[in-house]
Amino acid sequence: MSEQPIFAKSLRKTHSDGSYDGLRSNAMIRVFRDRIEIDNRPIYWQYVRELRVYGELLHVIYVAADGHPVEEYFRNVVFAGSKGARELAEMYAHVAPELKKVSLVVPQQRAVAADEPGKPRIEVRRVSRSAGHGGRPLVTVHSSRVAFPVLCPGCAEPATHVAGLTMSGFYSNGGWWAVPVCANHSKVKQWVGVQKWAGSEVSLECSNGKWADAFAAMNEETPDRALVSQAQSSPLAFALSTGSRFVVYQLVASLVYLSVSTISDPVEIKRDGGTFLPSLPHSFFTLLLGWWSIHGLFATPIAIYKNSRGGFDVTENVKALVAGVALSPRGI
Repeated sequence: MSEQPIFAKSLRKTHSDGSYDGLRSNAMIRVFRDRIEIDNRPIYWQYVRELRVYGELLHVIYVAADGHPVEEYFRNVVFAGSKGARELAEMYAHVAPELKKVSLVVPQQRAVAADEPGKPRIEVRRVSRSAGHGGRPLVTVHSSRVAFPVLCPGCAEPATHVAGLTMSGFYSNGGWWAVPVCANHSKVKQWVGVQKWAGSEVSLECSNGKWADAFAAMNEETPDRALVSQAQSSPLAFALSTGSRFVVYQLVASLVYLSVSTISDPVEIKRDGGTFLPSLPHSFFTLLLGWWSIHGLFATPIAIYKNSRGGFDVTENVKALVAGVALSPRGI
C-alpha cells in the first residue's frame, strides 16, 4: 500500500512577495511526515533549512546537490483566500513536530545535498564568483533576497544617495532594489547590471572590483560585520538619524499600444520638508508623455494624484538597507 501524503496539491510558483507575472507555472507539492516533494523530487526534512507558511504562501529553502541553497515560493490559489491559508496551516501543524526533531541534523553552516542523502557533507555556498563580460566580476547570490553594502558601486566610497536598480524595463513586472550610490555615480545601471534573476538566484555584473568584494561579503552565510558597522556611520545613516525620509514617485509614458509605468529613484525629503514640490518634475513628465494610449488615459491621472499626495514612502526600506538586511527586489 502506497504512503498517503499529508498534503498534495498543485501550487502556483511566485516571487518572494507572493506575486507572479503574466507567464505562470505550477508545481505539484506533496508533503509527507519525513519529506516534501516538489514535482516528484523528494527533499527530506534534514536537508530543509527553512519551511514557513505565510497565509496562502509557502516558503521553502533547501540545499541542492551542488551545495547551493535553493529558495522557492508557492501560493495556494483558491477562490476563497482563507481556505488556501487554512489548508497550508493545517499541513504545517502536522509537520512542525517532525521539523523540530531534525532541526539540528543540518547545521547552519554545513549541510548535505537534499537529493543525495548518502553523500558526505558539503559546505553550503550562498555566494559564488565568476567572470562576466570583459572579465568584469560576476557575483551570484543563491537567494531571492540580497543585501547591499552602503558603498557606491561606481567608486566604492561611502554612499550618500539611493538609486533604483530595476530587474527589467518595467517596474510593475520586474521589481527593483534600492542601491546606495554617491552623487557622482547616481546612474546605477552604468556600474551594476542584472545578468540573471530567478526565484532563488540573482547574478550581478559589477564594474568595480572592490564593490563586488563588498557585495559578496554582505551576502555570505555570515555577513561581514565590519561592513555592517561601517554602514551605521555612513552619510545615509546620518540622514536617517536627522529625520530625513525617502520617497519615490510614479511615472507613466505611453505610445499608442504601449504604456510603461515605473517609479523614480528614491528622493530624500529633509526633516519637515514637503513632498509636493519634489513630485512636480515626475508629474510633469507623466502629464506630457503618459496619456498617449488607452491605458495611459487611466494611468496618468492616477499617477499624478498619487504623486501629489506624497508619492510612496520607502524610508523603512532604506533603514533596512543601511542595517544590512537582505531584501527581495519587490521589497519596495
